[in-house]
Amino acid sequence: MAWGHEQGIVNGVTETEFYPNSSVTWEQMAAFFYRYAENILKADVSARKEIESFPDYDKTAGYSKECLSWAYSVGLINGVSNGSVTYLQPKSGAIQSADFHGSDAFLREYCPCSSRRTP
Repeated sequence: MAWGHEQGIVNGVTETEFYPNSSVTWEQMAAFFYRYAENILKADVSARKEIESFPDYDKTAGYSKECLSWAYSVGLINGVSNGSVTYLQPKSGAIQSADFHGSDAFLREYCPCSSRRTP
């Protein structure tokens, strides 16, 4: 946690508090991946895809909008379908969701040492 904070990847839930035992939400996970790619890997994180049309877009925190847009554009998140409607679900638990493709997609795209990287 301390290393992540020092590197600008993890900011905590307030200026002085971290909740390491809490579930990680989609918007938090998107922020972690975005900041890691930008700050550690020095990757290009300029890609964006429109997320404002998701019916629950208004539930996204200000800090996460850019991160979610980037994560959606590079395929780390796809939203969650509920019949004919697809939701962003920014406050849902990312780790528990079968629809979160983030870790595999992130490793393939951004980590050259990963055996999951596509040639």
